Amino acid sequence: MTFLPEIDHKNGKSNTTMLARYQSRILTLVAASIAATCMLIATPRLIPLNASTGITFTDAAVGPLNAIIITALFLLPALILSIFIAAFNTYLSATFISAFAVLALASIGGSPIGFIYRSDLPHEYTSLIIESFIWTALLFANLYTIQITRTPIQAKLPRNLVTPSPDDSNLFGNLSTNTILAAFIVAGLGGFLCNLLIQSTATSQSLCSLILAFFIATLFTRFIFPSANPVILLFSPMIAAIVGYTLVLINTGSYSSTSKILSAIYSHQFPPLAFPLPIFFISAGTIGVILGITAAKGFENMTIESATHQSETAE
Repeated sequence: MTFLPEIDHKNGKSNTTMLARYQSRILTLVAASIAATCMLIATPRLIPLNASTGITFTDAAVGPLNAIIITALFLLPALILSIFIAAFNTYLSATFISAFAVLALASIGGSPIGFIYRSDLPHEYTSLIIESFIWTALLFANLYTIQITRTPIQAKLPRNLVTPSPDDSNLFGNLSTNTILAAFIVAGLGGFLCNLLIQSTATSQSLCSLILAFFIATLFTRFIFPSANPVILLFSPMIAAIVGYTLVLINTGSYSSTSKILSAIYSHQFPPLAFPLPIFFISAGTIGVILGITAAKGFENMTIESATHQSETAE
């Protein structure tokens, strides 16, 4: 999904695809809003029994297994809308829909500080690592479903409604060394920026910090590795989450109990990367990566258009 219209320099005006692209963006935002509304219906079933803040599968009122099943079921509308949007737009636009739906749930669920107070720490961080892998599997399932359904659906649509995206034919095709390295750089740089940006226990602080951190990390990395498969970068926030939780588990001296962790949080001696819950990383972190990839593509298009314009002017 690019923010720049295609320009017909010879005629000095925007190509007709500009209108179609704006329409596709509006459709994406509408679809994301619908998906978020559906996801919020699941909130009463996913909040902890004591109604404290911070949604996790382990502490859900319905139990861990039922929480996973309910989450998957209520994400089905987002998946269906993603498949529909992917036929008109890129996989990034489609993935944004599911990420936005989960972001709405994370926002309503509230601050991770509730999880800290109610949990037996640091042992519960093991469950957060497992939960991170579950969210990663759901993200993979979303992307894989988009990949296998996009081409068949596009074949039945008028050509003028389809956005050409040759890179979407095999989302997991390019797993080169540069791609793997880029994913870990995004995870590392994003995690480092999270440690700088997250300065309070507020929900909005964590979510906004994750979006900004992974936006900057992705944008920077795309300039260094422009040929890396961008879809793999979508998994970087979950890599950072797992690293953050692991740091707490292995530091048994400083974080050996809930009281010590709470004391470290309020004295700003706790690693901020380990504070957001997995649902924060999979939603806000993923959205940050999507925005970073989109911005990098926009700069690339701008450079190409400028070079094309200069070449035509020289002729």
